[in-house]
Amino acid sequence: MEISLDRYWTALGRFVAVFSGALVVLLGLLADVPLLTACARGFAAYVAVRVVTRVGAWAIAWTGSLTPREEAIEASQEVPRG
Repeated sequence: MEISLDRYWTALGRFVAVFSGALVVLLGLLADVPLLTACARGFAAYVAVRVVTRVGAWAIAWTGSLTPREEAIEASQEVPRG
């Protein structure tokens, strides 16, 4: 079973987003920041990482969709016309 790179990237992005959000909350609480502020910062970190990874997954999928066309163009140029 073949899984595309953008799906791996999305799964990694989810993990990193949860980890970074939790880490930001923990560090905020250790720095004696109020709970609501720490949670808001953690949520902002989570959303930021998710947006970046979604854009990355979109770019990977878009780049992958361009590859067959480029191969077809190169293949049509290599055919000798007689």
